[in-house]
Amino acid sequence: MKNIYLLILASFVLFTSCDNEVDELFELSSQERINEATQEYKDILTAPENGWLIEVIPTDEAMGAFNAYAKFTKEGMSYLSNDFNAYRIEAVTDSSLYRVGYTQGMTITFTTFSQMNYFSNPNNSWGAGKGGDIELLVKEISDDEIVCEGKVNKGSYIFRKAGVSDHTAALQEIMNMETKMIKQTYLSDYAFPSLILEDGKKISFSYNAIRKSVRVSTFLQTAEGLLEDVVYHKVKWDNKGFTLLDPITVDGKDITRLDYNADEEVFKTPSDQVQAVFRVDPWPPVQIKGMAEKFNEIGWGDVIRYSRGLQTKVSDFGFLYPDFKKIVYCNQYYGCGWFFNTSNYWPFAIIKDKKATVLDEDVIAFEYDGCNNRYYTPFKLEDRLATPEGQVLKDILFSEKGFRLFTSDNENIYLISMDDPSDWMIINV
Repeated sequence: MKNIYLLILASFVLFTSCDNEVDELFELSSQERINEATQEYKDILTAPENGWLIEVIPTDEAMGAFNAYAKFTKEGMSYLSNDFNAYRIEAVTDSSLYRVGYTQGMTITFTTFSQMNYFSNPNNSWGAGKGGDIELLVKEISDDEIVCEGKVNKGSYIFRKAGVSDHTAALQEIMNMETKMIKQTYLSDYAFPSLILEDGKKISFSYNAIRKSVRVSTFLQTAEGLLEDVVYHKVKWDNKGFTLLDPITVDGKDITRLDYNADEEVFKTPSDQVQAVFRVDPWPPVQIKGMAEKFNEIGWGDVIRYSRGLQTKVSDFGFLYPDFKKIVYCNQYYGCGWFFNTSNYWPFAIIKDKKATVLDEDVIAFEYDGCNNRYYTPFKLEDRLATPEGQVLKDILFSEKGFRLFTSDNENIYLISMDDPSDWMIINV
């Protein structure tokens, strides 16, 4: 026990003597040096007339760069505006107290609740937070740029001098640009957002406004079937378009940028990169060879979703005849056809030869061969299909041009009308 006390005492003396030696190298004590550095950092933080534009990249997986404008006063107040919340379409400014201090390094801390809490607030992500911090550890600092790291979650926060004084107006320009992409993507009625290259090749390209990233899918045909390779690419928005922080490589060349072309109302790559344009295309990004033959092996499939146009036509039919709840594809020993799944009986429109006609490797058509009235019903299905609403539905289901097929998971299959690609349905098999 005595030896233990001696070791502790020796360690204490050694630590004290080392600390004194360090202090003897400087004219100021360690606390005075911290105070001096704190004032210097605060002077830099409050100096820019227009404040700072902060690039925020949380550590949550696949999250891109968010924009925040901030103005700091010598009195310890910060004024913040940002585009963190994709559902807030109007730029606003709020305030927070801040502090510059030393805790394991010089830090900038937002000490009262504000917009900067968005990514660290557990209410925004079901209790987990989104990889954000309100205490930022300063890694590098100069008059023009401050590089910080989130103290807990290690996100990236880069302060650069703002070029404008009206932060909300500048931020609104960025948000308006992003809104153009959101409208194209989210109002597309489940068509296929694609990056279309000049040679006609398509890259599946879906924008996620909440994460500020794009989901890029490429497809590989294998002996086992179609394989989908998914990669998330982080993006950063400005008032002209967006930068891909993680480039997309095509034939050994990088795509790092898409700008908005107001005349064409599209996002395009700049002239010095691989030429590509973003469009929401009604056709799949790839043809799946053998998909039509495989469809004829399906025994049963519920239609789980319709396009808006087709939903209207189905609803019109169902409105007149409430017994018809939904449409189901059936290919069984007792018949092949479209079931109109009712509450008491199951009449269906028969498909000739008990299988779809293969028109191409990914295109099928169904030939109408009358109705099956083997079950007792108080009406005949032909009478219903002969009505204007029924005829419209029959013309779609039994069009000579048929449907193009697409799937990315072999469970949900798109049937897209070759007559009008805005008419489609998804069958779960």
